[in-house]
Amino acid sequence: MNNLIDVEEKDSIVLLRMKDKELGAEHAEELSKITAARDNKNTKGVIINFSVVYYMPSIFLSVLIEIMKKLKSKKIKLALAELNPKILEILHVTKLDTTFNIYNSSLEAYNALGGS
Repeated sequence: MNNLIDVEEKDSIVLLRMKDKELGAEHAEELSKITAARDNKNTKGVIINFSVVYYMPSIFLSVLIEIMKKLKSKKIKLALAELNPKILEILHVTKLDTTFNIYNSSLEAYNALGGS
């Protein structure tokens, strides 16, 4: 566990919970480090939970795309969970809502990624 992101793992699925309401460059950097550390392990999925987040800068979207590409190259699925309506709208306007697997809850994402 760290100051910016809570990390849990169950059934080879990693749950990353963002802990702050506003995300910045330090969150993007930490998220990149955590996912890079997981991409060579026996991980079959990564869920990023945004339940407390209400602001995400545009640079964060490019970081999410980069993370998704890296995980996908390792055959690891990425899911985004519990996004607030404003962030969902940004993803919709940028058409990224069709790129990412988005779920209403972490449990829904966990089940979709093959958790038991």
